[in-house]
Amino acid sequence: MGDVLASLVGEKLTTNVSFAELKEIKQRTLLQHKLVMVSHEMGHNVQLDGEYAKRIIAGESITGYYLYKDTFEFKPCCKVLMATNNLPFVKSIDNSMRRRIILIIFKREK
Repeated sequence: MGDVLASLVGEKLTTNVSFAELKEIKQRTLLQHKLVMVSHEMGHNVQLDGEYAKRIIAGESITGYYLYKDTFEFKPCCKVLMATNNLPFVKSIDNSMRRRIILIIFKREK
């Protein structure tokens, strides 16, 4: 699914970053000027960092950093696609997050 979406919008406008990696400031920088963020497989009982998940999904300012340069603020404009077999645990999910999350379940035929 992520590969199809990347083909549609273009490789230069897509980034593959897991939510676990977004704790590192240099990984958040990869979201700048991207239209799609694809986060692949998560393990069992993985908890999303609510702070960054909410800010990225809502398009609020986050901090970025390029090597040997000052930190900077930017607003990510990417849509987030999580392709996973295991649903992540979100500690605090409010109505605004519920409105933004669309869960698509693909059932496996036997």
